[in-house]
Amino acid sequence: MLSELKTIGAPSLAMRVDVTDRAGLEPALNRVESEPWQCVSILVNNAGIVSLSGGVLQEKTEDWDSVIERRN
Repeated sequence: MLSELKTIGAPSLAMRVDVTDRAGLEPALNRVESEPWQCVSILVNNAGIVSLSGGVLQEKTEDWDSVIERRN
C-alpha cells in the first residue's frame, strides 16, 4: 500500500509502533509532526496479536477473544 501511494505521488508514511510501549509513542508522534504536510488526511491505527489459523472465520473463540482483549 505504501509503495502504491508513493508511486502516484501521494505523500505517505508508514511506521511500526508498539502501542503497549508508551515511551515509543512520543518519537512516533514527533516523526509525523516533522513531516511537511499541512494535515493528516488518513490515519490507520491497527493493533492486535497475529494468529496463523487460516483466517478470521477459522479462529477458535478463545483465540479471537485473546486478540480483542490483548491477552497473551
